[in-house]
Amino acid sequence: MNYQPLSIVAITTLSFVLGAGETLADSISPSLVDFNVSTISMDTSSGPASLSVHIEAVDDLSGFGSGSTGNGSIDIRHENGSNPFGRGSLPITGGTNLNPIFEFTLTAPQYSPAGTYPISLALIDNVFNTTRLNSNDLAALGFPSQLTIVDVSAVPVPPAFYLFGTGLMGLIGIGKRKRALKIDVAHRFFVNLRKPEGQLIVE
Repeated sequence: MNYQPLSIVAITTLSFVLGAGETLADSISPSLVDFNVSTISMDTSSGPASLSVHIEAVDDLSGFGSGSTGNGSIDIRHENGSNPFGRGSLPITGGTNLNPIFEFTLTAPQYSPAGTYPISLALIDNVFNTTRLNSNDLAALGFPSQLTIVDVSAVPVPPAFYLFGTGLMGLIGIGKRKRALKIDVAHRFFVNLRKPEGQLIVE
């Protein structure tokens, strides 16, 4: 087999392509620009509770949206590590591939244990450069870092309420006894009026 030498044009073209590939290599992880949630306190005692999530990111070269990386993820779980909910991928709903906006809704299941739920976030560009942000990282950047799930049905009644109720029942009881005593005295008075003079009936 005869091999023909590459022409100067071919060599120049190949060098340009290789050089461009080296120049355009993406090794920088994406950055978080904005992160918001519609609420940081939820009650799941009477049913599932939902919140809206808004994320904005920026990447220098490869961008997002190839589908192979899922663009990232969000994980929210109880501080003891149980009861997680979140998303394994981030849907692009606006912006551009280099500066995308991700918006979606998350739902905490009914009867999720009350407590603090730290938030973890991951951003993954098209060549798998990854930025991971835990709850402390988000707080340091000034973004929401945790949710609180409360159980309104489990809120204890203050002791003062029981004292008030006991006192009120006591007053009602005293009032009933006074009323009964007044009726008894009146009854005796009218009975004695109907007896002959000099006779006193004590019942």
